[in-house]
Amino acid sequence: MSAKKWYETTMIVNAGLEDQGVDGVVDKTTDYIKEQGGEISLLEKWGRKRLAYPIRKKNNGYFVYMLYEATAEVPPLLERFFFLEENVIRQLTVYLSANDLAFRRKRLEERETASAEPVISKSAERRPREGRGQRNEENRPRVKRIEKTTPAVAAAKAAESNAAAKARAKAENADNAEAKTESSESDS
Repeated sequence: MSAKKWYETTMIVNAGLEDQGVDGVVDKTTDYIKEQGGEISLLEKWGRKRLAYPIRKKNNGYFVYMLYEATAEVPPLLERFFFLEENVIRQLTVYLSANDLAFRRKRLEERETASAEPVISKSAERRPREGRGQRNEENRPRVKRIEKTTPAVAAAKAAESNAAAKARAKAENADNAEAKTESSESDS
């Protein structure tokens, strides 16, 4: 008999089954692992979720996660079991190294301590913004408005601006002429 190793299996069960049907498939799987000499240390039922893409013409699945210790002969047998079990849509079994197992245990402990702590709602954590992120009249983004115009309106605006430019030029010329006459009168 070879040494036992840690494995994790995630399986997707047909979500069309009733809860009793899903529990039956999970129980069959855990019993099979135990029959083969495995020891299940963690069983999590993640519930019904929508699949990213259809698998066997199914859009929803019931996700189940198992962490167990077994010999190296168990995963191939378990894959064969899943292949024959028609209610298991998809499965993935992964060997866990010592580092992976330590990470999983640490994460599980953190999750258990986090659930024991009081939960603060997100709305209670929010505070009004201060500094750069705060929006007010001084630091609001400047938006330049671009007006859509028709060719006729554009031509009218151009003519108007040309007329205004000509009027300014006449006024400047008149001011210059007055200045010259005043300077010539003062010279004499």
